[in-house]
Amino acid sequence: MPEIDLWYGVIMMFVIAVVIAVAFILYNAINGSGIPAMFATNPEAAKAMPAMTATLNIFDTIFLLVFLSIALSGVVSAFLLESHPIMFIALLVINIVLIIVSAVFGNAFWGFINGLGTVGNQMPTTVWVMRNMPILSLISMIVAGIFAAKFRNTGGGGQQ
Repeated sequence: MPEIDLWYGVIMMFVIAVVIAVAFILYNAINGSGIPAMFATNPEAAKAMPAMTATLNIFDTIFLLVFLSIALSGVVSAFLLESHPIMFIALLVINIVLIIVSAVFGNAFWGFINGLGTVGNQMPTTVWVMRNMPILSLISMIVAGIFAAKFRNTGGGGQQ
């Protein structure tokens, strides 16, 4: 059931987004304290703050790649899975519930990030994905449904 992958993906993306936001909160707390001044006295330690900034920015981009990977895994599993056509109706109901749940997670993240001030500006990709999570989930479910229906008659995975 490829929808299980998408459920896992929605929940996992919410958790990862919150962890990245917490990392940016900690970074801002460190940057706003006297710790960077202590780094300035040691040339090797002075390289730590720019490295931390670069790493957090990379995590923002990695978030998008993880989301795309999970969406693709759902599409690939729909392509390779052979099941009875009656399952399509059950999966359609599950997909509708998934869209509602992804909207709830997106709104919860949006409320969380709005309460943090400027943290949302530091992670634009993560915020964009979480704001558009229901639409992105719908797109991946439609593509998975197309793949599942298109290759249903050929034995799954396009095999003859």
